[in-house]
Amino acid sequence: MSSSSIDKKSTGSLFAGAIVDYEQSGSPHLALVIDMRGNKWRLVNESGTEVTLPASRIFAYPSDNQDVPESAQARAERLQAVLQSAEKLKREINLAELWEVLAEEGGSFELDDLQGVVFPEESLASHIALRRALLADTTYFKRRKNSFEPRSAEAVEQLKIKAEVETRKAEERDSLVDSICRNIQGESSELPRAVAAIEQLAALGTQAAGAKKSLEVVKAAAQRASIKLSGRSEDQAFDLLVAAGHFSPHENVAVYKYGRSRGFDPDVLAAADSKKAEIDTSPVERNSKREDLTSVHTVSIDSEETCDIDDALSIEETKDGYRIGIHISDVSASIEHGTVLHDEALGRATSIYCPDFQIPMFPPALSADGLSLLEGKERKAVSFLIDFDRSFNVSERTILRSIVKVDRRLSYDQVDELLCEERTDASLDEKSDWMLPLLWSAAMKLEEKRSDNGAIAFHRREMTPVVSSDGKLELQESMDDSPSRKLVGELMILANETAALWSRDNSVPLIFRSQDSPDEDLTEASAVVPDGPAREYYVRSLLKRSVASTDALPHAGLGLEAYTHITSPIRRVIDLINQRQLMSSLEQGTPYYSLDQINLLKGQVEASLSEAGAIQREGARYWLFTYLKRLKLSSIGATIVKTDGPKPLAELDTIYSLLPFRPNTQKNKERGGISKRKGDRISLKIEKLVPRRKYIALAEE
Repeated sequence: MSSSSIDKKSTGSLFAGAIVDYEQSGSPHLALVIDMRGNKWRLVNESGTEVTLPASRIFAYPSDNQDVPESAQARAERLQAVLQSAEKLKREINLAELWEVLAEEGGSFELDDLQGVVFPEESLASHIALRRALLADTTYFKRRKNSFEPRSAEAVEQLKIKAEVETRKAEERDSLVDSICRNIQGESSELPRAVAAIEQLAALGTQAAGAKKSLEVVKAAAQRASIKLSGRSEDQAFDLLVAAGHFSPHENVAVYKYGRSRGFDPDVLAAADSKKAEIDTSPVERNSKREDLTSVHTVSIDSEETCDIDDALSIEETKDGYRIGIHISDVSASIEHGTVLHDEALGRATSIYCPDFQIPMFPPALSADGLSLLEGKERKAVSFLIDFDRSFNVSERTILRSIVKVDRRLSYDQVDELLCEERTDASLDEKSDWMLPLLWSAAMKLEEKRSDNGAIAFHRREMTPVVSSDGKLELQESMDDSPSRKLVGELMILANETAALWSRDNSVPLIFRSQDSPDEDLTEASAVVPDGPAREYYVRSLLKRSVASTDALPHAGLGLEAYTHITSPIRRVIDLINQRQLMSSLEQGTPYYSLDQINLLKGQVEASLSEAGAIQREGARYWLFTYLKRLKLSSIGATIVKTDGPKPLAELDTIYSLLPFRPNTQKNKERGGISKRKGDRISLKIEKLVPRRKYIALAEE
């Protein structure tokens, strides 16, 4: 091609028999001019449809043929013939070459100008072919009404990249639709990564990024698979993914709302497997930096279903009393800062526990094995050794790195049976039978001391939904005040307090937890509220929120001078950060992190912790509402606990959840107003219950 071949020519004019283009909805249509009526032209297009348009909407091709065939068939044949010729010529056009020839000249070019550069012989078909090519591909030329201007090299490059992206997205959408349809038809396979957009639509509805395009994919897949979808966009996306086997009918969409993954990327899994192999094949080195405590009888106490065991307990008799060991998995010794495993934990912030699934902070190869304090396995630990006198008053505290081996893994139920003597055959083994009552005595003494220091204790009824592997749904009442849980809880509090006090006294920055005292006396203030759920709710409403900060301030709720979290480094990244900081300060004399770094890390994990909490709450609420749905109740008993605000709250029987309700106006009048009804027992009609949306509408009967 050469730009020197350009000759300026005039475009065609309008007359009966002329071949023209007009555009409808952004697409060109070839037409034959029949005649003029008033100030508009009557046309017939390639499909035989007549249209009437003003000259401003018509582009006329150069032509000297002024006859108009009489029959509709003849008109259509003329248009089809020229279109076929044009389509053949269009396939020969290389706009990139044309752009290279004209890019340096600048300005804009009429179709006649460009036609002479592309084709050696001018024809009606060549004009049509070139115009259609320029309208279809706007990468190289910008349209200026009926002329075309070469784009700049930078613009062409950007448009090429954009076109490549769009092509790739279109291919991904087609692949996704194909995969979904195959799964619906029974060919079970993993859906491509592009399914994430449909997951987001199911979680966020129209608020999801690219919701419109995602819904188009949903509708396309449903149409191809011959399934009917209805409801909101999020409902359609959810139901499609259920049909494809990608979602369970009970899927917790909050996981996708917050961009969480229930699995781990291959590089993270590979790193976990490598670290586990290293732990399995390398015996724990015995040296002066790590005390060997494997000869001390040690037990872990957890739920039977617990997989990640990061704490264990021991007790020894001493000359003046007892030494209790609170042993925490030394995760910081195995997971170095800045590694892929540490970064993964930092991003997740915490393990997530839902009624029907768990998302560990570390891959199971580590959380349930390599880092876990398993029965019979030697493990690296950080041990808090607390010396007590024979009345279980604390006399000395020591923190050190150790090697431990759990001799017995015990469940909460086993320990409760022993401590409560619920069964005559509750004996575990001689050493465990001896140590557990002593640990219980120490725990009770610690609780008593905290209570004397102003600790706030209250019990709130709470039901936890549990879904077994076979899909059975049960509700379990919270057992936080059972002897076994109180025993473990008090000793974990003791270890956390010990770390906080040492760090405070040695000016080591940690992520501490603190809580200001209430503004008023709780007992006196709550005396006016009837005993039971209403009083419990009112007491909680008077408490200040506990906060995370780098200041070692008192924790009023626990009755402690300083407090932190350090006893769950497999499950919470803040505990891992604190553990690394504490051990570096103890052993090296300098903290691992500066104060600014600690504040930065705290900020990084706070949002993730909030998201994890939301996922757990939404999962629990879904299953609680599903439990109610399965009971097929039309009404339910409740206790009014809050009367101010836009809607009063009641604690529902059966599930013990706090929920808003619409009060009975007449009953309010009879009893002096809603404000005087705290603690009242009422019956609530269940007007609507939609578990998937975590929605319930309640009205007082």
